[in-house]
Amino acid sequence: MKKKILKILALAVALVLIAGLGFFANAFLGNPVSKMMARSTAKKHLNETYAGTDYYIDSVYYDFKSSCYHALIKSPSSMDTYFSLRISMLGKLGYDSYEDVTSKTTTARRLENEYRELADTVFNDPSFPYTCDISYGMMEIYPIKYHGNDDVPSYALNQDELVLDKIYDIRELGRKAGHLIIYVDSDTVTVEEAARIMLDIKSIFDKSAVPFAAVDFTLQHPKPLEGPRDDIFIGTNDFLYEDIYEDGMAERVDAADKALKEYYAEQDAKMEAEMDKDKT
Repeated sequence: MKKKILKILALAVALVLIAGLGFFANAFLGNPVSKMMARSTAKKHLNETYAGTDYYIDSVYYDFKSSCYHALIKSPSSMDTYFSLRISMLGKLGYDSYEDVTSKTTTARRLENEYRELADTVFNDPSFPYTCDISYGMMEIYPIKYHGNDDVPSYALNQDELVLDKIYDIRELGRKAGHLIIYVDSDTVTVEEAARIMLDIKSIFDKSAVPFAAVDFTLQHPKPLEGPRDDIFIGTNDFLYEDIYEDGMAERVDAADKALKEYYAEQDAKMEAEMDKDKT
C-alpha cells in the first residue's frame, strides 16, 4: 500500500515538474502553436491592409519580455520599408509599426548607421592615437515638431524632409549634422590637454575625410584596476566644429567645461529636490 502511495506521489510530482517546465518554456520561448497563429495573423493583416504591395514576412520570433510574437515585414524593392507586427500568443494583432516607414524613422535610422560606420573607420584605425572609453558618431535627425526643444541641437536635420530610399551623400550630411561622442583616457587631465587633443582629433577626421558638425568630448583619468574611476574630468557638450581652432582654444574649452559642470550641478540639485519632495 505504501509503495502504491509513493508511486502515486512520485507521478504527481513528476507531472507538476513537467507542467512547471512547460509553463516556463512557454513563457520564455513561446510555443509552435502560438507561432503558427502569429504567422497566420500576420499574413491576414498583410493581405487586408497592404494588398497590392510586395511586402513579405521575413521572420516571426517570440519576445519573452513582452510575451508576444513579432512578425518582421520587409519589402524587396525598398530598403527603408521594414516594420513589425506585435501579435499575442492567442494570435491577436496588437501593434503595427508601419508608421516608422511613413514618418521616415527607418530612413533616419539608415543614415545614422551609415554615419556611425563612417566614424568607426577613424576610431577603429590602428593608427588612431588615443585610448577611448567611448567613441562613436551619430547623426542628429529629429522630426520638425521636436526642433526648438532644449535637447535638440540647432544643427539637427529635419526628419520630415527625408526621402524614402534616397541615396544621400553621408559625408555631406555628416558635415551638417554629424555628432561625435568621445571619452579619452589620459594621465593628464587639464584644459590645455583637452584643447590639444580636440584639435588633433579634428585634424585626424579632416585628413580621413570624415566631417562632423559637433563633438561631445570628455578627458578623464583611466579606470583603475580596482575600484571606480575618479570624478576628475574636463568635458564639453555640443562643441561646434567651427569653434575648434588653435587661437583661444583652451579658453573656449574651459568655458564649455564650466558650463557643462554647472548644468550637471543644476540637474543634481533638481533631482535631490524631487527626492526630498517624495519623502515628505
